Amino acid sequence: MPERKGSLEERSRKGPSLGENPIGSSAAEGDWLSLLWVSLHPFRTGTLERRCVESPRPHAYRWVTSFILGVLIFSVSLTSVVAQPGGVSPSNFSLVGFRRQITWQPKAGDVAQATGLQSAWLTSFGLVSLQSLTHNRNRAQITILEMIDPAGAYGLFTLAAAPLPFSLPIGGGAKASENRLIFWKSNYFFLMQGTETALLATWAEELQKQVSGKDDLPIVVELLPRKDLNVATVQFFVKDLIPSDGRLGEMRSMLGVNKSVQAAIGRYFPSEKRLIVLGYPTYALALESFERVKGYVKDKSHGVYAKRAGVVLALTEEMPKQQALELLDKIQYTPSVKWIVDKQDPRPKGGGVPFLLNTVVGSLALSFLFLLATAVLGTALGVFRFYLRLISPDNFLDRPQRAGMIRLKLVDK
Repeated sequence: MPERKGSLEERSRKGPSLGENPIGSSAAEGDWLSLLWVSLHPFRTGTLERRCVESPRPHAYRWVTSFILGVLIFSVSLTSVVAQPGGVSPSNFSLVGFRRQITWQPKAGDVAQATGLQSAWLTSFGLVSLQSLTHNRNRAQITILEMIDPAGAYGLFTLAAAPLPFSLPIGGGAKASENRLIFWKSNYFFLMQGTETALLATWAEELQKQVSGKDDLPIVVELLPRKDLNVATVQFFVKDLIPSDGRLGEMRSMLGVNKSVQAAIGRYFPSEKRLIVLGYPTYALALESFERVKGYVKDKSHGVYAKRAGVVLALTEEMPKQQALELLDKIQYTPSVKWIVDKQDPRPKGGGVPFLLNTVVGSLALSFLFLLATAVLGTALGVFRFYLRLISPDNFLDRPQRAGMIRLKLVDK
């Protein structure tokens, strides 16, 4: 075995050579493997002293910095994935010259007071969030309401659009007045006001491009026959919002509209009388309601005709018999059934050993991904430091004034 020359204190003062093998075996000076070990390994074993002569700072601090940076990057990535809700991802709307404010789960009463909409509409159609865009120079204000689904946004639009006289060909069924414009797209309802309609329409077209969801109409609305339909009169209701005027009010208790019922109402030319399409959650409820209204329908003095198709119940109100029968004949609803052949057992909802095992396995998997991501990022940073030292030995991280040294002052006995 070759004799080691010099005391430990002497070697600590001189510092290790750049090519010295960190585990004590011989290596040529400048060996790139040794240099890589110097860059990546915080403590070089095989000697009794801890060497930090060439490092820009102690190696342990370098590892801590890499670990913290990896944790932050991984946490931000994980948060962005977990925070996304199911369904359509939320859109963050923006326009040049506007400042934006977002409110999650706003109170329906506050939104109703600020927008002029009814609080019951917002509650029944499922208000989720509010985005407010305010122009920096003029009084233009854009309110964007995110609803729970496209049906909710469409229903809110149909009720809010009733008093507005003008229709605009910009998509989303846009309706407008002198300084007010509304439209809907996907599960968003847009209310724009405060300036001339032409400028509002320009902004509306820009906002529509920022929505990627589908404009799915409720089924009961799609069942309305399109021939002779006055499209401007179509409205969509849920449960307690279903109106009680006319013959519909007289039949309200028989129809059971308080049981999660949806309704589409539209008027038809030339009589301008209403066709009402009710959608029930189950076949039994639709059949029960139809049986209750049979006696009322048989009394021809009421001028009401009815038809049931599956879970759908259609009614005409004071409409000429010929027109009523033609419209009811077009109401066809066939439910679609999807058979699941390989049905898996449902996951436990909570409690019991299976639920505990699922929780433990999920936690371990998440921890493994976390450690893997931090290890990869830390190694990547170490390799970057290694190549940086090869390319530019006098870089700002390895300058002498940033270097440190730790001496253990050990002597041979």
